[in-house]
Amino acid sequence: MEKITQPAMYFFCREYRTTPPGMLAYVRHIPKELFAAAQQFGLEIAGVMQWHYQGFNPASNEPFNLRIGIPVISPKPVLNPYKCIELPAFECYAALHCGAWSEMLRSYSLIFNKLNDSGIQVSGETREQYLLCNFDREQDNLTYIQVGIK
Repeated sequence: MEKITQPAMYFFCREYRTTPPGMLAYVRHIPKELFAAAQQFGLEIAGVMQWHYQGFNPASNEPFNLRIGIPVISPKPVLNPYKCIELPAFECYAALHCGAWSEMLRSYSLIFNKLNDSGIQVSGETREQYLLCNFDREQDNLTYIQVGIK
């Protein structure tokens, strides 16, 4: 686990209000849609697919805000339901999760336990950067988890 500051970035995305079970409907479908739409709007992709969570608690079915998107080189006008926004720098602790997403709760628990033991307060925002998504061999997934801090 390392402390980093994710630089500010332009982000092409869609935003949702959903629940933990509800967000599963967005896997695969929305990323494909976003990459196609980015091409249609003439956006130059600058990074990997990301999911940003605000107020997410995997242990509950309470609604939370979800932003799914990709970094882009520069903003351009886009049509609804898409947004092209500038995100500020993001101070966080980050760790690489190697393996299936169904096992990611373990990685999150390790991060949150270390932060709690160190007295570091979290901001309520977490991000996941999908470095490698392998739906045929989930054990090969590589996900960079970022937990925002105050």
